[in-house]
Amino acid sequence: MDYVFSFRTSFYSVAFRKAYADRIINLHPSLLPAFKGNDGWIYVRAYGVRFVGSTVEFIYERMDEGKIILQTICPWDANQPADFTRHRLFVQQCQSLLQVARWLYEQRISVDGHRVMIQNACYDSQEFSPALDYLEAVQYSHPYSVFKNDTT
Repeated sequence: MDYVFSFRTSFYSVAFRKAYADRIINLHPSLLPAFKGNDGWIYVRAYGVRFVGSTVEFIYERMDEGKIILQTICPWDANQPADFTRHRLFVQQCQSLLQVARWLYEQRISVDGHRVMIQNACYDSQEFSPALDYLEAVQYSHPYSVFKNDTT
C-alpha cells in the first residue's frame, strides 16, 4: 500500500484526499487539535504554554483535524531560547516519522472510524504516545545540535 508523508496538507485537493484516505500522513508541529494551521508554532509561543509537542495524523476532511497516530510532548523552558525548544521538537518529529514508517511497514496500524490503533503499542513513555519501539527511532539524534544542553 502507498502512503504519503507530508508536513503540509493545505494544498491537497478533495479528490486527492479521498483517493488516499487514511494514507496521507501529516506531521504537525503542535499538539492537535490545539494550534492548528501553518502558524501553529507562532500561536504556541504567543499563548505561553507550558508544554509543546507534535502530532502525526492521517489527514481527514478538514486541515489538522485528522485521525491521530502519535503525539509527542516536551516542556517549554522560557529560560531557553525558543530555538532550543523548536530543535527538540524537530528531533521528536524525526523520531516520530521513523517510528510511524516502521509501524506501517510492519502493518501494525489500523483505523476504526476516527480512531487509530497500533498493534502491540505501549503507552509508558513521558515523551511519545504511543511509545517508540523502533530502535532507530529511539536512538535518533539530529547530526548537528547547536545546543549543549540538548540530550534528545
